[in-house]
This record gives sequence, C-alpha cells and structure tokens, in this order.
Amino acid sequence: MQRKTFLSIVIIIFIILLLLSFFFCLEKNNIDKNGISLPINYSLDNYKIEETSDISCKKSSECITPSSYLIRSNCPYISLCIDQKCNVVCPDYKAPEIVGGDKDIHGCIGSAGYSWCEIKNKCLRTWEEACKSVTDMIKKSDSCAQKEGVWYPIEGICEVNQLSESQCKAFGGEFNGCASACRHNPEAEMCTMQCVLTCTFR
Repeated sequence: MQRKTFLSIVIIIFIILLLLSFFFCLEKNNIDKNGISLPINYSLDNYKIEETSDISCKKSSECITPSSYLIRSNCPYISLCIDQKCNVVCPDYKAPEIVGGDKDIHGCIGSAGYSWCEIKNKCLRTWEEACKSVTDMIKKSDSCAQKEGVWYPIEGICEVNQLSESQCKAFGGEFNGCASACRHNPEAEMCTMQCVLTCTFR
C-alpha cells in the first residue's frame, strides 16, 4: 500500500514538472520568420536534418515531429517539409551577444556607447559628457579666469563660488547650495562635512 502511494506521488510530481517545463518553453518561444514557434536564440536560418521520413508533404504544418524527438533536451527538434518530404531538423542556436565584448584599445565599450576622449584621458558617452578639443578647453579656461573662477581641466568645468544663486543662474551657471568639500577629490581619506556654495560653468 505504501509502495503504491509512493509511486503515485512520484508520478504526480513527474507530471507537474513536465507541465512546468512545457509552460516555461512556451514563455521562452519566439516566432521564426517562417511562422514556426522556436525557443529564444534558435533560428531556422540554418538547421541540421536529423531524419528524413517517407511521408509526403506540401507544407511544414502537415509534418508531425515524432515524440521520441520531443523528449530530447539537446535540441528543440521540429519537422519541416523539405523537397516534399517530412524532415526532423535541429534549428541553429545563436548565442546572445554580450554587451562589453567589444572593448577598444583604451578599454572603452562601444556597445554601451563609450568612446575614448583624448583631452580628458577617459572613456565617456558624448551625450552625457562632452569631449572638448584642446582649443575649446583653452578658451573655456580663459573665460573662467575672466569670471574670477577656478578651472578644473579634468572635469572641464569652471567654478565661480562668490556668486549668489540668482547671479549664478542669470549667467547660465549651475548653482549648488551644498556641494561637497571633497567634490574634486572623492577618494580623499579625510573630508570635512561642510556645504560649499558653488556656481559651475561647463
């Protein structure tokens, strides 16, 4: 009696696992250009013919994949009508491209939008941070001196800290009422916990 109960539980668990794997496969499926549902990253651009049957066909929907292939885990086998015969085929698997696998000589990841900026000596995204030419940097440095500010070439910014918020914004600057005292040296071992009024020009 106990043995029958144990076998019943095993069978129920097996059926549940089979159903879960079936639904998981359905969620992962994508539609091939031929209208055939395939697991993600598989494509019928290339395929390997595993078996050619004697069953004649005019279209792939007339072909049924034998159950002996459906239970295999090494490939999502399907049946195609090739030369008017049903064939069991294994679709081609294409590994997904890994972002970051295209670093240039400076270590900049092009697929993530980074490119090398010579003047700043670092990788950056140009839409987040402009890479200015030497001439532009010199002009900005001169302009910063005229504003009686301090020029920070690595960051490419000019700070004029004696302006009020209204004056800063009127001149087109970015006002910060509580900037860190270590804003230009974030890795400093000691940093005073005080607010610094800054007006930054980029």
